[in-house]
Amino acid sequence: MWHLRPADDQLVRQVAAEVDLPIPVARALVARGFGSAAAVSEFLGLRDGLKGFEWPLEAPSIRKAAARIRQAVDAGERIGLYGDYDCDGVTSAAILYRYLSRGLKADVYPRLPDRFKDGYGVHPQAVDQLHAQGCKVILTCDNGISAHGAAARAQDLAMDMIVTDHHTVGSTLPAAYALVHPQIEFPAFKDLCGAGVAFLLCIALEGGLSERLESFLDLVAMGTIADVVPLSGVNRAIVWAGLERMRRDAVHPGTRALAEVASVNLAKIGTRDLAFSLCPRLNAAGRLETPD
Repeated sequence: MWHLRPADDQLVRQVAAEVDLPIPVARALVARGFGSAAAVSEFLGLRDGLKGFEWPLEAPSIRKAAARIRQAVDAGERIGLYGDYDCDGVTSAAILYRYLSRGLKADVYPRLPDRFKDGYGVHPQAVDQLHAQGCKVILTCDNGISAHGAAARAQDLAMDMIVTDHHTVGSTLPAAYALVHPQIEFPAFKDLCGAGVAFLLCIALEGGLSERLESFLDLVAMGTIADVVPLSGVNRAIVWAGLERMRRDAVHPGTRALAEVASVNLAKIGTRDLAFSLCPRLNAAGRLETPD
């Protein structure tokens, strides 16, 4: 026998009407503690989709990072992109590399670490390698918030290091040029994964959401699911929008190839397919050899 949590019938009907949900779904959400249609709408990410969110594009760190990247693009300076070897790190790097190199025509040198040789995060040795490749700016994705040594080495070499990360912030921050991290300046987006933070920086560079940026949503959705961040608010909207694009086959060739290898039908893809079929295959590359 099923024992259902009690729910206020009037509130259930109100939520169902205002959010356009079936009564059983509205009842389940109200029973879980959602006390208004607005709270339900925010949880489901249904307020005009991604366009319903007020992106923190005026946050000082985001403005500073975007301005330095634009300066590098205009001056023809090489940008060293340093990612990570897991699914979130790989998708973060792919988003930034494609947007910067193809969208802004920037000179980008991508670098994904080797799990066994380099370990996690950007280190002083990696800064030296990027400097040897002629990079003037270092842009990390899904790492860097604890990279004190790398930030100091970048300063020694007159390089500007921009960190985009979402991992736990320590008691001290690295002396980087800019720290784009939701827990520091825009806590309303504190649950973004690395791919989500990278996507946010692209929105700032673009000046707002665009069709070009929405084409990255298959990658942002995979990073979000892979890092098991809470599927509420903007994360829920990101995954919903990413799945919607996948079902229309509006995806990157790599996503399509992953689906084919995993025998996943994109027209019917769901979060379970991402979590147990596509994302693990991206994670596996960094565990078997190199993620690139």
